[in-house]
Amino acid sequence: MTATRTKLIGIILALAALMALMGPAVNAKKLKAHGHVTPDTLSKTELTDYVIVTDISKVTFIGHSFLHHFKGRSRKVEGNSEGSFENPESFHGVVLIPVTTINGYAFGGKKKKLTHNIHANLEADKYPNITFKLDKVTPIKLDLESGKGRFQIEGELSVHDVTKTIYIPLDMELKNGFLHFKGKFEKLDMRDYGLQPDTLLAVFKVNPFLDIKLNIYEDLKPETDGAI
Repeated sequence: MTATRTKLIGIILALAALMALMGPAVNAKKLKAHGHVTPDTLSKTELTDYVIVTDISKVTFIGHSFLHHFKGRSRKVEGNSEGSFENPESFHGVVLIPVTTINGYAFGGKKKKLTHNIHANLEADKYPNITFKLDKVTPIKLDLESGKGRFQIEGELSVHDVTKTIYIPLDMELKNGFLHFKGKFEKLDMRDYGLQPDTLLAVFKVNPFLDIKLNIYEDLKPETDGAI
């Protein structure tokens, strides 16, 4: 009995060790690559070109119904920016989201019907892209040595052939050689863009307000000195 119990404990400990080893690898999978941005890059006074790393970036649109929230998420975000962090007001750029790359999620999983409704409601065949044109960056807090900062950005959001100016609080962190930006714009009124919210899965009434979450990684543009 003692030998059996000892063997069982050994198996449990081995499994625990294996799970511990696997955990960080899974969490770090998206960032197994390394970018080329350094604190020295951020300290340059000349304008520097950055490009969105599509493979690890995403934009999520969060909607709300009477009983449940739902999401439209794109993992095929494109775009670029140019500027100097010594003078953040110099930045300009663009974020582009192809509408057909937005997948719908509700009740814990991806939903084909919801995805179809998102594409149809946005008229993806006529207006294939959602774009955000960055016009102004206002620094709130910025530490170039640590690569961390907080900004308010202003720009023009174009959806369904309608363009409106919006303001987004944005946090920045230098992570694995990438610039990692996270921000959230709350309560975007779909009706301002000529959109009427459908019912969720043809059952639940949908609130006309959406939240937009940005999770963007940027690297040096390949032509930029220091990039590969």
